[in-house]
Amino acid sequence: MMWHDSISKFVDDIQYEPVCQGFRMVGTMTKNGDRVRAFSVEDRVDIEYLNHFVREDQKVKDFAYKSDLTLERAKDKYPEWYQNRIINKKTRNTWQFSRKVYDKWLERLPREAKLGHRYWSIWVLAVTAMKCGISQEELERDAFGLIESMNKIDKDGKNPFTKEDVLAALEGYDSAWYTYPIDKMSYRSDMPIQKNKRNRRKQADHLERARLVQTLDYPNGTWRNKDGRPDKKEIVQRWRKEHPDGRKADCVRDTGLTKPTVYKWWNEV
Repeated sequence: MMWHDSISKFVDDIQYEPVCQGFRMVGTMTKNGDRVRAFSVEDRVDIEYLNHFVREDQKVKDFAYKSDLTLERAKDKYPEWYQNRIINKKTRNTWQFSRKVYDKWLERLPREAKLGHRYWSIWVLAVTAMKCGISQEELERDAFGLIESMNKIDKDGKNPFTKEDVLAALEGYDSAWYTYPIDKMSYRSDMPIQKNKRNRRKQADHLERARLVQTLDYPNGTWRNKDGRPDKKEIVQRWRKEHPDGRKADCVRDTGLTKPTVYKWWNEV
């Protein structure tokens, strides 16, 4: 309701934000040199309170609040997790994208980034860099190098894209975003990201095609084990190579393997 033609020139291309979106704190400086002001400061509100203001079909019902479990309690309750993540500084069980994914996104930004989405475009670049194993130094060099092209998008020059904007966007270079969904990255940046899909083929047709390709690649059946049955580890590995953006659930559906089997071999790449 706040986005209309008397308020914003983006009224025809509204950028929606979730209720958890962070904004500048009261008292801090804006990019225009003004200080953020607040005209009313009250207690925090929760989702149930916000739900009172919308129609029934718009109420948020499927959500969970962040756990209030302290690190000390987590140490006692989940000792193995505490040892691996806190003591040994291990990241979550994740896998790395090809560097080509990062290079492709970097190449697209000067041509496809849009006004109103420049921050998120760089943020997605940072997330992609982290997913692809790109060093923070290289990411920073590339990101700051995009400032000129980001400013060319603003024809009026009224909303300059600055080094401070880049620094804020570089916060995406964090392991916390390893599992950030591709469709949300596309939505944030307003740039389409092509996923590897089955092209609307039914699962049986897709599997038949996959087996045909497998036979062409391994005409002597070397992908099979000594018992003549497909090696499940090999099936999972091959599926992941063919679907670099794929999820475990997709692998279970496409290969017909059980969920425990896919999870067992998921990181054996």
